[in-house]
Amino acid sequence: MSLSTCNRLWRLATGAARVAVVAWALVLGARSTAVAEAAKPDRPGGDLFTSNAVPRLRIQIPPEGMAILRSYVWDRNVNGRDRTNVLATVREGDKIYTNVAIHLKGGLGSFRPLDDKPALTLNFDKFAAGQRFHGSQKIHLNNSVQDPSCLSEKICREMFLAAGIPRRAPGTPWCI
Repeated sequence: MSLSTCNRLWRLATGAARVAVVAWALVLGARSTAVAEAAKPDRPGGDLFTSNAVPRLRIQIPPEGMAILRSYVWDRNVNGRDRTNVLATVREGDKIYTNVAIHLKGGLGSFRPLDDKPALTLNFDKFAAGQRFHGSQKIHLNNSVQDPSCLSEKICREMFLAAGIPRRAPGTPWCI
């Protein structure tokens, strides 16, 4: 990693993110072969992690779905209840995914309403059995409201891969 890249990251980062930037620079230095090995394109969604290209998604939600999402308010007293899914069409280039279930995600501190930088869960399989987005049935679009640098997830992911900790396989528990 060049000194100018490190300096640019340092200027963007604040607080805990600066600690992550320092750790990232020390651990990785240059892009590790472990990153490429752990993010193989033959795994579901692996192609998303082996390329520097960020997919551009266009999400179309009918007005009645927008009204439902707009009315959702996170409440600590009912935390954990099922979120209301609405149907949407998702376009990625010339690929079209229909009947995609979308709901607002997040908890205390990260939840944002629809008109204020929301985080979303997109479930491609819920209403269209077998439909996958790059091999994954569900993706999360996080809002990074607790990370103004928007770097923590990427830095931590690369640190875990460099340390040889692979992505969690679908259907396996987080804690073993």
